[in-house]
Amino acid sequence: MLAILPTVGNSLIAALQGKTPSVAEMAVRGDLYIVCMGLTGTAIGQAVLRKDRHRHYLVGFLTIFSILLLILLVILSAAKDAAGVDRELLGYMSLWFFGGTVLVTGTITYLCELEIPS
Repeated sequence: MLAILPTVGNSLIAALQGKTPSVAEMAVRGDLYIVCMGLTGTAIGQAVLRKDRHRHYLVGFLTIFSILLLILLVILSAAKDAAGVDRELLGYMSLWFFGGTVLVTGTITYLCELEIPS
């Protein structure tokens, strides 16, 4: 929930100024790509440092997927400041990536923290 506070803050400031930007425009200004990179990096580190081998194939697959996701997030984060880019599309993509990142990193975290009785 704290990750979306910049987006909520931007929408509050816009409302106080009498503007009504779209949800996508607010999302691209909220830097959700950077939040996604932080969540993904944390999940990758947690998966690499885990000690048990319970469901290691699933965790390994999700970790590789997260590394590819991280690369894509870096590219998209850099593209949002480029000239001639459709910022509304990037805003909607950032919302989709945020949802997917929360789902994937939450799964990795759950599997890493899952305690299996000996």
